[in-house]
Amino acid sequence: MEQWQVFWSKLNKWKGVAVDFPPSKLKQGWGEQVIFVLSRLADQALKRQSFNWKRPIILPEDDDGNDSVLDADDSEVTLEKIEEEMIAVCGHFI
Repeated sequence: MEQWQVFWSKLNKWKGVAVDFPPSKLKQGWGEQVIFVLSRLADQALKRQSFNWKRPIILPEDDDGNDSVLDADDSEVTLEKIEEEMIAVCGHFI
C-alpha cells in the first residue's frame, strides 16, 4: 500500500473530516482537494493544541497627512519622463 493510501485511510478515520473525492486527487499535490485536506489538518492541529482565536487589536492610525498626498508632477509617469531620466543617467548610450 502506498503512503498516500495509508494517509487517506487515516484521514477518513478522523472525526470531523468528511472526504467526498477520490484519493487520486491528492497525488497531483495541488488543487482544491489538496487545499481542503491541508485546511482540515490545520483545523485538527489547532484543536489539539487548544488554540483559541482572539479579537485583533486595532491600533489608532498615525495620520500625519503625508502618506497619500502626491505632487501633481509625480502623479503620472510618462514615457517621456522615463526617457529623460534614462538619458540623464546613461547619457548618449540610449
